Amino acid sequence: MKIRWQLWFLVTLLICAFYCIWDTTFAFSRGEKLAQADWTYVEKAGHKSLAGYCSKIGVTGDGKTPQTVTKEVFEPAKNPLICASSLEEAKQSYGLFVQGQSRKASTQMVFMFIGAWLVILLALFGLMKWTNRKAAPESASTAEKSKSKARR
Repeated sequence: MKIRWQLWFLVTLLICAFYCIWDTTFAFSRGEKLAQADWTYVEKAGHKSLAGYCSKIGVTGDGKTPQTVTKEVFEPAKNPLICASSLEEAKQSYGLFVQGQSRKASTQMVFMFIGAWLVILLALFGLMKWTNRKAAPESASTAEKSKSKARR
């Protein structure tokens, strides 16, 4: 049985799609866990909420927008500070933030997948054309010389 490139494409497409769907599906719960961890951290530091922590360090923000604070455990890219006044609001905001990051990563992965397969197919097409090329035709003068030698 000859395995064709279409089968490999289908298998890798299914793997890529499964990973993207899986990652996006469970991203919200990862955000909720992050909110819980940040909430616990802020409570141990002696504040009543993330909003109280924000007011102490001089950051004004709503409970939905990630702040660009690089203080203590907070980093804008991985663990942003969201100034939520309740734990439920924090879980919702962090869940949506992490889910947004996951969707962006999934979109990038799909486009990289498509680009990689285009490169693979173009390379295989070029290799096929190169290996199946015909021999270069003899020039007219070379053909006449060989005919004249054959007559002699």
